[in-house]
Amino acid sequence: MATSAQMFAGRKRESNVWKYFNYSADNNKSKCGVREETKECGFLVSGKNTTNLRAHLARHHPATLSALDEENRTKAEKRARDDSPGPKAVCQTPETCVTRAATQWLPDSVQHRRQLVALENMIIETGCPLGFVDQPAFRSLVSCLDSKFKMPGSAKLHKLLVDKWQRSVQHLKALLASARRVTVCFGVWSKPNCTSSFLGMSACFFDPGCHCSRHVVLQVVALPHPHTGDHLADAIEKCLREWDIVKEKVLMIVSDNGSNVTRAVRLMSERVRDDEDIMDETDTEDDLDQQDEGMESETEEASLLPEALPYRRMRCVAHTLHSVVKVAYKFYDGIIIKARQLVGRVRKSGVAMEKLQNAAGKVPIWDNATRWRSTYAMIKRLLELRPLLKDVLDEMQMDSLLVADWTRLEELAHLLEPFCCQTDLLQTDAMSLSLAFPSILDLQCHLQSSPAAKTVTRAMLSSMHERFQAVLDPKADDFCALPAASCLLDPTVAVALLSPEMSAVRSAAKDYVVSEVLRHSASSSADNHDAVTESITPALRRFPFLSTKLAQASSRSPALGVSVQDQLDQYLVEVQHFPGTLTALQYWQQKSPTYSLLAPVAEDLVCAPASQAFIERLFSLCGYLCDGRRCNMNRSLEMRACLKLNSDVLAQTGFLG
Repeated sequence: MATSAQMFAGRKRESNVWKYFNYSADNNKSKCGVREETKECGFLVSGKNTTNLRAHLARHHPATLSALDEENRTKAEKRARDDSPGPKAVCQTPETCVTRAATQWLPDSVQHRRQLVALENMIIETGCPLGFVDQPAFRSLVSCLDSKFKMPGSAKLHKLLVDKWQRSVQHLKALLASARRVTVCFGVWSKPNCTSSFLGMSACFFDPGCHCSRHVVLQVVALPHPHTGDHLADAIEKCLREWDIVKEKVLMIVSDNGSNVTRAVRLMSERVRDDEDIMDETDTEDDLDQQDEGMESETEEASLLPEALPYRRMRCVAHTLHSVVKVAYKFYDGIIIKARQLVGRVRKSGVAMEKLQNAAGKVPIWDNATRWRSTYAMIKRLLELRPLLKDVLDEMQMDSLLVADWTRLEELAHLLEPFCCQTDLLQTDAMSLSLAFPSILDLQCHLQSSPAAKTVTRAMLSSMHERFQAVLDPKADDFCALPAASCLLDPTVAVALLSPEMSAVRSAAKDYVVSEVLRHSASSSADNHDAVTESITPALRRFPFLSTKLAQASSRSPALGVSVQDQLDQYLVEVQHFPGTLTALQYWQQKSPTYSLLAPVAEDLVCAPASQAFIERLFSLCGYLCDGRRCNMNRSLEMRACLKLNSDVLAQTGFLG
């Protein structure tokens, strides 16, 4: 009888073939333990060579050998995925251990890929130049953290980022394809040194998959001079084609108030209409005669829809408010100049700046001519530092402002504060269109009750009425019902349109909502027409004209307009008692079964932005990326900006970078 030491003499048996053999060192035999039909094989194989053991299984137990081979393949695949060393790679000597520790991760290993993605994200999020990875100090730091990670150079990293950008574009295209309506925002930006200009475009839409709003960057493309409306229209249309955004999907275009921008959108609409006219002229009388009687009812239903605008443009509300605030600057120009001069004197004195910093922890700030809020911030900071500033200026024997000047500054700050608050509210990336209408009404009420000089408030009220006439007056030639309709379908602010004096705007908003629901339902029924046609029995298909009429009648909702109006009236009654505990999207998600026709249109309108603030943030990032010695960045600017600003959307939608 063999002892325990004899049974397990030698090195560790790692092959899975030993599951079916039992080696005895007493007679140097390996006994087969495979059981077939309740009987053990019991065959003795000389020695313990696994090749001989496998040969025995191949001759007498091929099914068992196949199972062992399949198990080996499964383990090998798992090791490849986990990058864990297999049994045969176990270090047996100190030399092999040192050699293995000095080797680098394989390019396809999980560890290498994880660290490479982390490096890419660090470059994207921080905006560091790609040459940063070539710095010896940074490479030494990475080597100390993980000596097995092979740091790529700047050229290799650029290729990896380009590949990631291209894959992210395809991912975002698929995301945009699921959207019902898209709001397009664009603007033009020039580098600080004016060496080149760029057209930035973004898209805001409702994501049905996650039931939330999304705002993504589409492109940042170089725009050669001159920046005429024709060139802008060509560049915008090219971008829309590349992203597969058809004109029927564009809800509106948000831009600033530049004349070239206005002309560009008008040219795009005219081109679409010209193309439609050409297509209409190509229809022959024979084609019209071949339409059956069932098409007449469809024509009557389509006539209920208003004439579709190819591209509807809305002025950026934040830019328009900026123009209104400039009216106040004309009346307070003298005191604003004095405030700038005071800030200049203080900031030029190192002693005054140091004393203010030590005493208050803040100093006066300059204003920026292109941002009206910076002027308000300068005035607000001066008023906050007024007591300390007076002491510091008296100690240094420097002139300050008169008491009357401080009073006028306080009056101006009180006048501009609501405009600053409403601008902050309207310059979010999404879900601000419904707030535009109540914000305008709130500012009008503020100007009517402001204690400031009536000359100033009347001039600002007149400017607001003139610039927002397209939003407030349904009789205006360029009236846009989108802000009012979005406000009406946002239960949190819909009460702003329910007062009697808003009856005309409310009626126009309701008409627009009904038309949008009809248009959405018409497109949905067109998509389902093929499925309805297939439901016609083979017997009826012998009568082609009758079958077509029956299919059209089945795919059409006979009382769709009435149903929309009923749901809208029911919603307006319910929204008067809205508790305010839900957001607009949460409300429509909860009420979707009740308002099945209104919910899709409401979600698209509520998610739309009221300003192009997202584009301004894009340009701020571009300015940061082109700052300093990177002023010549052109080719990689679009890639870096898109990856940075789209990173949150990509992470939330399951993009594997």
